[in-house]
Amino acid sequence: MSTSKIVEMNGRKEHAPRAPAVSAKLEAAQVTLQALEGEVGQAALEAAENAPGAAKRLAGLRSQIADAERDVDELNKAHELALRLDRISSAQGTSAVRASQLVAMKSYASERETAVLDICEAAKAMAVAYRKYGQTTLKFLGVKPIGTAVPAMGMGENNIFGSAIGNLDLLISAELLRQSAEGATEHERYVLPLVKPTSRDARLIPPAIEVFREAQAAMLASIEGQVQNLDAAELARATEEAA
Repeated sequence: MSTSKIVEMNGRKEHAPRAPAVSAKLEAAQVTLQALEGEVGQAALEAAENAPGAAKRLAGLRSQIADAERDVDELNKAHELALRLDRISSAQGTSAVRASQLVAMKSYASERETAVLDICEAAKAMAVAYRKYGQTTLKFLGVKPIGTAVPAMGMGENNIFGSAIGNLDLLISAELLRQSAEGATEHERYVLPLVKPTSRDARLIPPAIEVFREAQAAMLASIEGQVQNLDAAELARATEEAA
């Protein structure tokens, strides 16, 4: 269930509240009763003075007041019931929303678990790959041609990605940062916690493999040049000695 769906359910009313309409009728009935009661004094006075038709008017007023009082009493009871039913309806609606939210949370919990599993698998693959890098680096240095020296070769502009022979911490951090920008939006970006803080725009960071290949190619070119120079020098000495 999407977050937008949850928000929609939070704001939706299954049933309109019943109390407001009853409350409006109750207020109208109370106004009518008050108006009728306001006429009692004058009607009673006229009846006491035996004014023609006064007794009949007073009797009619009493009947109207009795009806109005009954209306107010009934509407009071109806209003109390409507309020109680509205509270129950609201509680039931809130309960339904909570239930849907709990279902959504459980669904997201499952997705989170899958994501963590993917992270663990990626970490395992990364550990295996890093172990292979370390082992092959030792072999790489172990077969260095006789008489040559491995140049101190940095990676990237001003060696910002560290040494091509080192532990690759800067290069790995930069690659993780670059990968975090893939598919990210302007307002949503999740950078791995292992990434070192930087002011660099992740979108401008070159792929780590390209940086590494460039540095390693330069290093091999340097060693190859040394080999050619050594071979040429030794051949020249051997030729001179043979002569």
